[in-house]
Amino acid sequence: MRFPFLGLWYNKLMMFLGAFDSAALLVL
Repeated sequence: MRFPFLGLWYNKLMMFLGAFDSAALLVL
């Protein structure tokens, strides 16, 4: 890959969104 750090950033973003989604489900 030309920009391997983009994969790491994307993975962190997906983990953040997953945690946010789980928290939203717990609140609702």
